[in-house]
Amino acid sequence: MRVRTALTRTARFAYAFGIVVAFGCSSASAQASQQGDPGDVQIRAEKGDANAQYSLGLMYGRGEGVPKDFAKAIDWYIKAAEQGHALAQFNLGLIYKHGAGVPKDPAKAVEWYTKAAEQGNVQAQSSLGFMYQNGEGVPKSSVRAVKWFTKAAEQGDTRLCLTDRLYGF
Repeated sequence: MRVRTALTRTARFAYAFGIVVAFGCSSASAQASQQGDPGDVQIRAEKGDANAQYSLGLMYGRGEGVPKDFAKAIDWYIKAAEQGHALAQFNLGLIYKHGAGVPKDPAKAVEWYTKAAEQGNVQAQSSLGFMYQNGEGVPKSSVRAVKWFTKAAEQGDTRLCLTDRLYGF
């Protein structure tokens, strides 16, 4: 029972943390706002700069320097993610997992989380672990869940320290 309670708290934290990151309340958002005038960021984004595209997604997600517009945020995240931008890929995973501005699609969430996780994004690795643990968008797999939780923990994700206890290691 204690494990279930701890897992529930961890899952709630991961959900709240993830939604905040998806729409720009993070250090990445602070970087986006420090990149200058939204018009300059837009020009760079339109020229194909993946970092600017990601930053513009954050800005539209928060309404920071531009009107808040989740559809535009998602469009810019997709452009950055298709160029391999791991944070944009992670944010798209969150967006599809929770149905933030799009219909919920756990399989699509897993697809984006996997792309980001394979590049070493610790948040995507943790999220992917939860997807496998809960069987969301993928068949339930304790082995794969532990694999992704372990990768995240090896990078210092201390929120998952209880993973060893969950699986009896």
